[in-house]
Amino acid sequence: MKWREMDTETRYQIIEMAMSGKAKPGELCKNFGMSRQTLHRAIERAKEAVRESLAPGPAGRRPRPESELTIKDLQ
Repeated sequence: MKWREMDTETRYQIIEMAMSGKAKPGELCKNFGMSRQTLHRAIERAKEAVRESLAPGPAGRRPRPESELTIKDLQ
């Protein structure tokens, strides 16, 4: 099965195995039919997503969308 055909959970498990050292990247690439470049790119994208999710965001609640405003809010 190619990388493009894999579901999200399978991709996550492959990346987790590579990052935790449970399997060597070369073995994963061979077993799942992907290039090392694809695996390394996926690992870097996963790391970047983690960094972004841990970045501090704005304080407080998000403003309500205009579609949810009531007549009272508009007066």
